[in-house]
Amino acid sequence: MLVTIREFGLEHLVASGEEAAIRDAHAAWCIEIAERSWHIWFGTGQIDDWLPHLLLEHDNLRSAQDWLASDADPTHLVRLAGALTEYMHLGGARREGRFWLERALDRTPNVTGSLRARALNGAAMLAMNRGDFERAAAYARECLANCQEGDVWLVAGTKLLLGGISTGMGAYESSVDELNRAIELFRRHGPEWCIETIQIDLGAASLGLGDYDQAAALFEEALAQSRARSNRFDTTWVLGYLGLTACAMGDAAAAAACSAEAIPLWRTLQSPELVAEGMAVVATIAAHFGSPERSARLFGAADVLRDRAGHAFTLPERAFFERAQQSVRERLGDGAYAAAYDAGHLLTLDQAIAEALSDEPATPSAPVAADHYGLTPREREVLALLARRLTDLEIDDALFIAPQTASTHVKRVLSKLGVSNRREAAAIAARVLPA
Repeated sequence: MLVTIREFGLEHLVASGEEAAIRDAHAAWCIEIAERSWHIWFGTGQIDDWLPHLLLEHDNLRSAQDWLASDADPTHLVRLAGALTEYMHLGGARREGRFWLERALDRTPNVTGSLRARALNGAAMLAMNRGDFERAAAYARECLANCQEGDVWLVAGTKLLLGGISTGMGAYESSVDELNRAIELFRRHGPEWCIETIQIDLGAASLGLGDYDQAAALFEEALAQSRARSNRFDTTWVLGYLGLTACAMGDAAAAAACSAEAIPLWRTLQSPELVAEGMAVVATIAAHFGSPERSARLFGAADVLRDRAGHAFTLPERAFFERAQQSVRERLGDGAYAAAYDAGHLLTLDQAIAEALSDEPATPSAPVAADHYGLTPREREVLALLARRLTDLEIDDALFIAPQTASTHVKRVLSKLGVSNRREAAAIAARVLPA
């Protein structure tokens, strides 16, 4: 809906005296489709049956959460935010999902039981994805304390999360113990597809422990299961791990085959975190098998995607990425490495994927005039919002960044542009940013 038409309609809705009733009905509808999708996901593990629909309804879901946050009874916000966790995780909105979950949990300290447990499980997962392991573990433990007798899925899923948290922290033996507890619960109570996910996590722990044969066996079994279920997300995820395992075992052909299968899946899944991880895997493979400049460029592209998504590379894959980057830096020298890495920063997503698919370097698009000022990708986003006359608080909300962070970004943008106020910055934005 056009902005002017939407605002006109909202004015008349408020004037009618029916705004609260209509917004309550809208929020109830959003809760219904979110919970239906959550049950489909945990029942089947498939994303194609619900993810595209929720992606289309993203603005509706955001509007409903904003309305529920102002409600005198925020219980419904906990319910909606908890049901949307997998959507936020798989749909590339992890920062936003964490924002809403933490807001809902903070506003409902007296809510207990299954409703809170689901939201805590989601908060633990999204905190883990950000590399905030201490908070993730605290959420997971509180989740287990709130689980009810019938919450077997949540108990097993939370133990799975605790295993992933331990892996991310490098405590691989503890991870294996937690994952084995989770796999026994899923074997007794289902759903069966979750066992595939646990096998991937067990493979990651084995990879961290240096048991490459065991890791490869677990990843291959999980890959066969994900292909049989046409689960593209898990297929792409495990192919990345298999590529790293092949690097560790010196098998260039196997590593290349994993990349060739995974790369075409990246864009179809609409997950910037998964693309960032995959790009870093391809960069690692390039480093291992004789393409240091290409590796540096792809690491540059991967880091831009990771930073924009607010995603953290965690162990054991982070250790592979760091060793590969250090090796490439030593071979190229600091200057050549920095030049190639910075060139990767300038690649569009399509250009970066094209380079990941080919040994030929992609040609970056001509940098927009904003690059003349040395603005980072995040600062260019802030400048674009300044051009729309947004306040600092509105920029915080638009980018889902911590309160007061926008003020810091705005000050840096004004300084780099050499202007003293937001009006002058907006005038420059109109000239230098793409339409």
